[in-house]
Amino acid sequence: MPENRREFLLLDEVARECRASVASVRYWIASGRLRSVRPGRRRLVSREDLERFIAKGAQPPAVPRAAAKGASET
Repeated sequence: MPENRREFLLLDEVARECRASVASVRYWIASGRLRSVRPGRRRLVSREDLERFIAKGAQPPAVPRAAAKGASET
């Protein structure tokens, strides 16, 4: 791969690499913790941005229970 080309990952690939759910990845993107681009219908994360996100420290918490789809009040 030429040096000037960036590698991009789909959200499910990012989730697999972080050992998290796709919902968590979407939350990190929505909260501004992880950068992404949307060149068409798909949302992509560059390998560089993912490595920077991981290097910042411990993995942020997953999606808060209240924000999770279908969460019921207990």
